[in-house]
Amino acid sequence: MKVLYTSLYDSRFSMGGAEKVLLDLARCVRRDFGAEAACAVNSGDLERELRVAGIPVYRLPVEKWRTPEVLWRYQEIFCRFQPDVIHSHHRYTTFLLDLVFKNRFKILHTEHVLRQDKARWFRYGHKASAVHESVRANLIRHFGVPPQDVVTIQNAVTCPAPVMDNVEELKAVNAQTVNGLCIGRFETQKGHVYLVEGVARLPEHFRRRLKIFMAGDGPLLSEIENLAEQLNVRGQFVFLGYVRRMADYLAFCDFLVLPSLWEGMPLVLLEAAASGRAVIATDIPGSRESIRTG
Repeated sequence: MKVLYTSLYDSRFSMGGAEKVLLDLARCVRRDFGAEAACAVNSGDLERELRVAGIPVYRLPVEKWRTPEVLWRYQEIFCRFQPDVIHSHHRYTTFLLDLVFKNRFKILHTEHVLRQDKARWFRYGHKASAVHESVRANLIRHFGVPPQDVVTIQNAVTCPAPVMDNVEELKAVNAQTVNGLCIGRFETQKGHVYLVEGVARLPEHFRRRLKIFMAGDGPLLSEIENLAEQLNVRGQFVFLGYVRRMADYLAFCDFLVLPSLWEGMPLVLLEAAASGRAVIATDIPGSRESIRTG
């Protein structure tokens, strides 16, 4: 069995959950099932991580105005790799594959988030998978995918062990505060603005004891930092940027907070649970079904 994984993402910023899932799948299908795996992705962190894992990578252009070049590149990849199955993790790549190559290859699309836009352009190949039951229901209800063509395969995570010297150092430096952790790319979906505004509304005596570590990068990072300054809560936040070893922070913090406006099945909730951390999350599908109140 030869499986080609493919996706595109904004490589100006660090990998998100969908990219981590693709990376784990490519590793595991080869290691645990003896399949031959390759990946067609744009340049960036995901490409580098795949190469480190020893997985063959074919580079795709990310700009949609280069669609003819993308299709030509796929044709080249198919001639070299000759996959049995193509597993796409991005709507644009699935659309192109379904439109041009569906008669030649088995195509699987995985949907990672709850969305209702661009339904007219949605294609899913031969079968679709959803990372959560709420995502599956959304594909059926809003995108017209026949129920028999979509199955729920929930996300899973790999959890490396923390470096305990690093954890103890973090605890020593922050021994006088209650420490939260927020992980996510700084974009509208993740709701950082509401977290900052919420902290600003806390009573002063409680706010002084609180520190929240913000892990991630993204286009709204400067805006969120400025908002914290404007609301006089900059001292309650530590902006870490992209963190490669989240295990240390998950082992150190008292709780994880996820203020997202929408999600599929957030990997950070699974990572927090695996690390034994309490979670504060917005009441949205995906998060709602992944944690138990109380």
